[in-house]
Amino acid sequence: MRLAEIAARLSELTGRDDAKIHAVLRAPAMKPLLRVSPGPTPKSPGDYAPLELLRARLLLAGQGCGLSVAELARVNVALNKAIPPKEGGRVPTHLEALAAGEEWIVRVRFNEDMAGERQAYVTIGPEAELTDKVSERAHAAQRGLDHETELGVLVIPAHRLVAPLLPLLTEG
Repeated sequence: MRLAEIAARLSELTGRDDAKIHAVLRAPAMKPLLRVSPGPTPKSPGDYAPLELLRARLLLAGQGCGLSVAELARVNVALNKAIPPKEGGRVPTHLEALAAGEEWIVRVRFNEDMAGERQAYVTIGPEAELTDKVSERAHAAQRGLDHETELGVLVIPAHRLVAPLLPLLTEG
């Protein structure tokens, strides 16, 4: 799958202009976040697995919510952990859970550190698990956030954004 094809699929889903989506995906802030296999020659375009369609959808949603380049990179790291690449052509287990209707979110917690800088902490997973207030406090304490001020939380409904794309993962 080429980057232009990813943009076209996302355009069909969102109604946004595919050329604009393609330009955003090609930008230096976004393109390095997508996993690409090199083409047959050095000048050939890269080939993206269908799984990258989901990554692009969620990263574009984060960008649309105003996440910075560094924060998008943190979302991407969390995506790598939450949804590893296909092994042996099989859809990852977490995606099977999404396809079965499990409600997943991308949660970005913003804090201000002692220097006044905004810091983003990203978690991805089942909504019920991530909204447990007790576990939020425990995770914050483990990360040493006691001296930081919470600025807010962004919740992206991952399951709603990627559910229409899941059938495409089984395409060739």
